[in-house]
Amino acid sequence: ALALVGGAGAFAWQARIAAQRAEELAAVAAFQAEMLGQVDPTVAGRALVADLEQRFDAALQGDGIASDARLTQRTTFSAQLARLNATDAARELIDASLLRPAVAAIERQFADQPVVAASLRQVLATRYRTMGLYEPSAALQAQALDGRRGVLGPDHPDTLRSQLEAAELALARAAPKDAEDLARDALARLRRRLGADDPMTLEAMNLLGVVLVTSGRVAEAEPLIGDALTGRRRVLAADDPDLVESISNFGYVVRMQNRFDEAEPLYREVLVLRRRLLGPTHRDTIGSLSNLAALLKASGRAAEAVPY
Repeated sequence: ALALVGGAGAFAWQARIAAQRAEELAAVAAFQAEMLGQVDPTVAGRALVADLEQRFDAALQGDGIASDARLTQRTTFSAQLARLNATDAARELIDASLLRPAVAAIERQFADQPVVAASLRQVLATRYRTMGLYEPSAALQAQALDGRRGVLGPDHPDTLRSQLEAAELALARAAPKDAEDLARDALARLRRRLGADDPMTLEAMNLLGVVLVTSGRVAEAEPLIGDALTGRRRVLAADDPDLVESISNFGYVVRMQNRFDEAEPLYREVLVLRRRLLGPTHRDTIGSLSNLAALLKASGRAAEAVPY
């Protein structure tokens, strides 16, 4: 009896240690995901240029160069820097110094934790995709999706998250058939698993609609994008970026079918939201200005379009 109690106690202790270890690894994965998710080559490129200009000016001051001559040299230096693509330089630096080492670290540190490894690979795959580096993204994306399917099963929300990310990548790589198959299957599984109003189900619905639009099937896409918008208005905050995306997408769908009166209030709503949330100079805000201008021009109101 004592041996049995001791054995059970040891087993329970080992289970607690394993559970604690799993929680710690999950916390590490979440932290690393958050850090990697904040990497933006455009922002980093601007910061790199600003830092180089500041260091150059400090070096000129350190050499005792007069202010007029320093201004001339600094202006010339800035003009030469402007000939470079700072975003590309930052992208390559981020890849070499952060992302590639992170990929290698997953192999070393999480070989015996497939769920954590898949989570981190997904983060890296998404980061590579948003940076426009599709080849390294594809390898990691396949590993993340296969890893989650193998351990968690095909209907687990994390697996379906990876499947949606794989669809996004296929769309970015101009493979609409692959994107459609992945998004359509994910949508069906999400409806069964999480329900029609779950934010991820609505995301899949919207994504499938976007894939169909990209393939030129605008009328087929309309009910998907429209239902996604209706659902997101119901379950998301009024300033949620996903809702703003849905409003913009549905506006585009009806505008492409020459239903200008329906599209205009949607375009105006998106412009108001993006100005408030992103500021007047963000590229999405500028895109909304352009969309509204094009809509007004196409509807025969060119004079109204000019200010936009």
